[in-house]
Amino acid sequence: MTMGPNDPTQPGSSIMIPERRGAWRSGPIFPRWLGPVLILLLLTLLGAGLWFYRHHLLILPTLTGLIVAAAMAFAIYQREQKVRLLHLYRAEMARRLAEERYRITLMSIGEAVIATDGEGRVELMNAVAERLTGWSQEEAQGRPLGEVFRIIHEETRQTVENPVQRVLREGIVVGLADHSLLLARDGTERPIADSGAPIRDDSGRISGVVLVFRDETQERAAQRAVAEARAFAEAIVQTVREPLLVLDRDLRVVSANRSFYRTFQVTPAETEGRLLYELGNRQWDIPALRLLLEQIVPQNTFFENFQVSHDFQRIGRRTMLLNARRLYREDKKTDLILLAIEDITERQKAEAKLKEQLEELTRWHQLILGREDRVRELKAEVNDLCRRLGENPRYPSEEAE
Repeated sequence: MTMGPNDPTQPGSSIMIPERRGAWRSGPIFPRWLGPVLILLLLTLLGAGLWFYRHHLLILPTLTGLIVAAAMAFAIYQREQKVRLLHLYRAEMARRLAEERYRITLMSIGEAVIATDGEGRVELMNAVAERLTGWSQEEAQGRPLGEVFRIIHEETRQTVENPVQRVLREGIVVGLADHSLLLARDGTERPIADSGAPIRDDSGRISGVVLVFRDETQERAAQRAVAEARAFAEAIVQTVREPLLVLDRDLRVVSANRSFYRTFQVTPAETEGRLLYELGNRQWDIPALRLLLEQIVPQNTFFENFQVSHDFQRIGRRTMLLNARRLYREDKKTDLILLAIEDITERQKAEAKLKEQLEELTRWHQLILGREDRVRELKAEVNDLCRRLGENPRYPSEEAE
């Protein structure tokens, strides 16, 4: 929702409305004292005329002058009254137009709006406010706001101070505390966010309050879903057997799982909040590794199977395999890096031993194959010797081949 400079949701703002009488006067107008002055002048002229009449002095000119002066005074006074009434009519029409625009604006806002008078009684509600509170405009008008707009704390269930009372008391824009619930007339509870702003007249006096609020049911559901998903993900991370580190974009450790602390024999106090390359005896202070990690967030890259062999503090010589990816934290709008560490020391030892055994078996196999070939050669020689002596061969021909 977009509002103008008098948006009550903006800090320090208030709604200004004109006074009900005379706020739109413009142009020249005769002062209010002119009529009485003219009447006083007319009475003075009449008194002077009577004095002249008693003394038989200039009776006809005097009467003529008195009549002309009286006519002029009456004409001027009547014109002044007509001008004053015209300006009052225009002011009243402008006031009604301004109030109608004010009412239409509040009624058409997509969020709930309640306007009160200077004593906190409901004067106006739009359709959204009627739906959320369960009160109609006719039913709520003139009632104290606390009867229509009932709010409690979501966790403590205690009544929350009505924001309108604070606005009237302090004359500032205020908002509701977090975890506030609106209790509708039928008992329905809805999480809301709101703000209240004073309504001021041209003299700056507070003549009422406008309260703007919205239903946050869907937002709260989305927040709970994000929190549950995060808790689920963190539970998975904690159960992973491989050591895991979560880094911010500056490569500072945000958190680590239990496997990390167990593998490297360190504590959270020695790990969290510190730069990665400062951990332990600076075993991760490898220029190539830092370069790869520093490119993950800005370039949205990742790497796998980065091998580190090092004499680690407390655990000795180890070979680690590192994988890293970018994570985006929706609830805080931040980029993170997930660094997975696999200890492949034992695997390398097993692979080396297996290779050694395989090589030994190969040598024995070749030796055995050599001996079998020699035996066949000797059998062939015996059979040949028997033929020369005229005897039958001692070994079948297939064994001597």
